[in-house]
Amino acid sequence: MGIYRFAPSTGTDTVPASAAVIFNGQFANTGGAFTFTAPSATITINETGTYLITFTLHNQGNADFNLTVNGTPVTPVPFTGNGGGPTSAQAIISVATVPTTIQVVNANATPAQLHNLTNTTLTILKLAP
Repeated sequence: MGIYRFAPSTGTDTVPASAAVIFNGQFANTGGAFTFTAPSATITINETGTYLITFTLHNQGNADFNLTVNGTPVTPVPFTGNGGGPTSAQAIISVATVPTTIQVVNANATPAQLHNLTNTTLTILKLAP
């Protein structure tokens, strides 16, 4: 599965404080392991297994983001990007119960400023059943 956030305006694209990134496009989704309907902040995993999740955000200033599984961050501290980004991260997760939800969340108490155009991508690959 591959999805993205695209902001056609000039200037910045804002993710509100403590809010999930809303993705508004999809590159690919094959098989039945994932459910995603744009625009949405949530990707649903429908099959148990081991997954590789990769995301990149092109932030304009300092920004912290959490990758969450069922609302819980996968790391004890957020992924951080400093002035001009990008913020990129990877995580391998094990899904034992379905459905399981995935989100990328602004971990700041202030809005995060992203670049315009395609500023965020997220890819999920199923590694093993």
